Amino acid sequence: MAIVLVATTLGIGVTSDATVYLDAARHLARGDGFVATESCTGGTAPITHWPPLYPWVLSLGVRLGLEPLGAARALAALLLGANSALVAAIVLRSTRRWTAAAIAGGLTATSLCMLEVHTAAWSEPLALFLGLGGLTLTVHALERPDFRTVVLAAVVLGFATLTRYLGGSLVVAAALLHLVLSPAPPSRRFLFAAATSVVGAVPLATFMIRNLLLAGAPTDREIAFQTLGFEHARSILLVLGSWLVPGADRLAALAPLAPVMVGLGGLFALALALLRGDQTCAVHRLFMVVYLVLFLVSVSFFDHDSPLDQRMLAPLFLSSLIVVTIGVSRLAASRWRMAFVFFVTAAYVAACVAAVSHLQERGRGYLGREWHYEQTFATLASLPPDTNIQSNYPDAIHLLTGRAACPISESIPASGVIVYFQDARRFSPRTVGGFTETGPGLEEARRRARAGGLVRETRERNAVLFSR
Repeated sequence: MAIVLVATTLGIGVTSDATVYLDAARHLARGDGFVATESCTGGTAPITHWPPLYPWVLSLGVRLGLEPLGAARALAALLLGANSALVAAIVLRSTRRWTAAAIAGGLTATSLCMLEVHTAAWSEPLALFLGLGGLTLTVHALERPDFRTVVLAAVVLGFATLTRYLGGSLVVAAALLHLVLSPAPPSRRFLFAAATSVVGAVPLATFMIRNLLLAGAPTDREIAFQTLGFEHARSILLVLGSWLVPGADRLAALAPLAPVMVGLGGLFALALALLRGDQTCAVHRLFMVVYLVLFLVSVSFFDHDSPLDQRMLAPLFLSSLIVVTIGVSRLAASRWRMAFVFFVTAAYVAACVAAVSHLQERGRGYLGREWHYEQTFATLASLPPDTNIQSNYPDAIHLLTGRAACPISESIPASGVIVYFQDARRFSPRTVGGFTETGPGLEEARRRARAGGLVRETRERNAVLFSR
């Protein structure tokens, strides 16, 4: 928890997704329902793109008197502690070794993957906690088949789908686990699988019915096929390599093949750990396969821009960490095993210290120092109230200045300005779908500005202001 609090000294990381979560929490606390303020018009509209549970939890903190940013920061710290403790407890239960549990919990708390998702106002930490909890209850249900435990696990997994739509992979995996691994008679296996599927699907189905009634569609996503290629596989290997050697994905700019080789080494290490395991390992192995398959299907058909980065693959990190730790602990004691554990632990701690120091100094997201454009924002604040502000990051302008801002369009009103932020948000630029900037390119923004009579160009680092 202290790691998150120190890393977020300048504030919790805020991105485009986070602005919606934070705004939705305010509306939920006021009793307005699950709606978001449109930064362009100032009106509100029902939210259908994002699930509601994370903003609802934040709204509880707002009702207690916290600001949404403060509530998000406190929740992120609590969840890193809870997720680390839960991973340690899972490993302890399987291995009966406190050392293995301490290493697993420590690697969770100090990993760059967990640091990335727990220092931003994202729904992933809550989804990870519910997912781990639901899978742990599923393990209990497999070891001692009991209908109440099955239903309880399905309820927890169902709530996970209300934090991330891909939480549905947890429900699918749990149903398959009851069919494949349950020691119960075949009839009860099918009963458990059916109960898991139905109970786990109810929360998300209810939310989609709500969306259908309010917006005319279950979600705002459209089906369109996109072929997956070598770059997608390379991105997965980049992330996998960074789990074995923290920061290995950052080597891509210097040596394109180095992270891939590290990723292949990570696959080899994972394969060694998979040689031996228990029921818990079997559960997490199947979940990893189901999650990766459904995620790639989602990228192919629904969310083409979803980056194959630390954030999206975070559930795989925790499951693979549990599997590898249990597998390595079951290998015969040797100097090689001790050297491997020491190397990974030292690398995680060193990378964590460096990353926390950087985040403490620079921050991240819209509250980070990269977004301290004093001159630009002062100019925006001095504009008349009816000035039309357009930007490739209208949500950032609305968050940081309180001024309404619209996406950059072809039509520029007479009283208008364009603010273009060039490569201002850099979270995962080395992976497929990684965000570097949004909206039209700088040259296109410049062309539209000149067509609208905005011939004056003022630059402040990455921010370019077009005005008359």
